[in-house]
Amino acid sequence: MVEGNHIDEAIWRPILEFLNKNPFGPHRYLKDIAPDIDSNIALQNIYYLAQNKLCTANIEPTPQGSFRYFGGVQITTRGIDFLKNDGGLSKRLRTITVELDGDTIKALIADKVDQSDAPDEDKGKIKHAIRSLPSNALTALTGELVKRGLSSASDLLPWLETALRHL
Repeated sequence: MVEGNHIDEAIWRPILEFLNKNPFGPHRYLKDIAPDIDSNIALQNIYYLAQNKLCTANIEPTPQGSFRYFGGVQITTRGIDFLKNDGGLSKRLRTITVELDGDTIKALIADKVDQSDAPDEDKGKIKHAIRSLPSNALTALTGELVKRGLSSASDLLPWLETALRHL
């Protein structure tokens, strides 16, 4: 038995990559999963991967610090996505998309123009220009408005704290 913590990316990453080569396992033989690695060290690393939900494994830690292995290690979808450079499907599923159509954005901007102290003639010209913006220009303008809004919101932190408490 090897004592101590031997969790190391140099050990667990090749194990995960091996599992990814045949994701529909399960892989039963430790000598195939982690060749040339002490079995207890390999099991520590597989257990670590399983605890992080990157694989499933029929492993039990013992009170003495070793592991009982019952065979059967399989990569999870989270493990597959972990190995992908782009984060895989997991990243896409965590992405939140907020959609506002162009007319809604134009109406929001026009309302703010109406609330401004500018002369009515200037307000009319600006609102006309906003209504005639093509979608790519509106996208660029909206991005800039969000940046400006966030940078000029001096009360952003207190507002966020209040808003988050009510969610």
